[in-house]
Amino acid sequence: MWPNGREELNKAIDTFLQVSPNEPNNIPERTTRLFINQLHRNLDQVDPSKLDSILAYLKEAGFQKQRTFNQAIILFGKLGDLSSVLQLFDKMKKLNVPPTTAVYNSVFHILGKTQPAKALALFKDMKSSGVQLNGVTYCILFSVLKQVGTFGEVQLHQQELVIRGIPANLMLYNNLMDTYAKLHRMEKVLQVYNEMQKINIEPNAITYTILIDGYGKNGQVGKARRYFDEMLRKGILPTTKTYNVLIQLCTSRNDISQAVAYYEDMAKRGLKPTQVTYETVLAGCLRSKRADLVDKLSKALRDSEYVGSTIIYNALLNYHRTQGSPAQFHQCISEMDAKGVKPDVVTYNTLLNFGAEYESPEWLDSKYKEMIARNLSPNIITYNTLLKGLVRNQHFEKAWALMAQDAVHPDVVSYNIMVNGYSKAGQMEKAEETVQKMEASNLMPNTTTYNSLIQGYVNCSDVAKASAVYQKLLKDPFVEPDRITNQLKRRYLMRKSRLL
Repeated sequence: MWPNGREELNKAIDTFLQVSPNEPNNIPERTTRLFINQLHRNLDQVDPSKLDSILAYLKEAGFQKQRTFNQAIILFGKLGDLSSVLQLFDKMKKLNVPPTTAVYNSVFHILGKTQPAKALALFKDMKSSGVQLNGVTYCILFSVLKQVGTFGEVQLHQQELVIRGIPANLMLYNNLMDTYAKLHRMEKVLQVYNEMQKINIEPNAITYTILIDGYGKNGQVGKARRYFDEMLRKGILPTTKTYNVLIQLCTSRNDISQAVAYYEDMAKRGLKPTQVTYETVLAGCLRSKRADLVDKLSKALRDSEYVGSTIIYNALLNYHRTQGSPAQFHQCISEMDAKGVKPDVVTYNTLLNFGAEYESPEWLDSKYKEMIARNLSPNIITYNTLLKGLVRNQHFEKAWALMAQDAVHPDVVSYNIMVNGYSKAGQMEKAEETVQKMEASNLMPNTTTYNSLIQGYVNCSDVAKASAVYQKLLKDPFVEPDRITNQLKRRYLMRKSRLL
């Protein structure tokens, strides 16, 4: 008799493993099977530190009986240990112990998560072995086909269900609908939905969430909302996943007010937002620069049990940078450190961008070194951001030295930063020389290059040269004036020169 309760259970596990730690084959197989069965029932109460010892024991135990293999493989499947699942499955076959449907399904399921091609090969093996396929098998199959299947394959296997006489159920229909939705075949999703109701299988929240998500991702927002309304009319309560889908749909269309309304409706229904909920609605508010909502949702995420992802913190950092809020920017960095959120290359590029606008070259250099120390590889955005900081402080020699490094491959943006820096400093000869270097590197000036030169000459009160650059821009077949060019023309050139 195995004990109840976390503490007693873990003591019993210790005792079992100490009986014969180096000779698991000496323990009767029936006892091992009982041990595995108890692990199945109480897996959530097992001390995680004991799992390695348990798994090591099970891999060495000399199983002979089908039931023991079945239970062990299903347990490894629950733990997500693909390597051990396959090891035991191969061992089972070598001993001519026939796998049951449950074992095949367990191996099929865990393979399907990471190796869909191998999972489909296993499905063929399963069919040829003569083992009975069931509804669970086809649910797993449709989940795999979402990743690598074709429309024709899904249709073929849908027909197999009828041929094999596999009873239809809600889980099977939901999986089939979801597979068609992922393939963007909403006419088939609707067909399956209508079919299930004809045989009195009532849709649930999962069914409606699939419909809402499928129509939303296919741009049929009206239909997505109609199915949400139908769901409510039938008294089917939306789940957190339903709301996450609706919020994602709204933010993708920049309908932030409706996204926030769905977020607030969740709370009214007693549904707990997930990290996905917080981050999706917050990301939408950041993109639309809704300051009131950004503060509110940032606080909600901060006060929740969720740490927050690097992606959302990167978005917050960039928002505070573009809004000109250094204090909140630094607060966000401190929050990342305190929560243990790992920065990535985008984080450091944002930090350097902020530093190029607000901090000293020394601060920039320290952050760059910190980035390297974390084994993060700088990219051209990193180097261009460093260039901005150096040029802003008129450290042109250091900027050229950075561009000359082997790891750096300057692009048009790099040269434009230099041209703009020289133009702002009134060093127009250097600016023109930089354009020549740019062209010598087989990089062609763009509108930004011309605008910087025009602004530089205007600042130096040399309208004639500014006008000459403007004329050159007009003759360049690969460049067109933009809004800034036209503003410069109206404000300075047309007023001060008769040349235009």
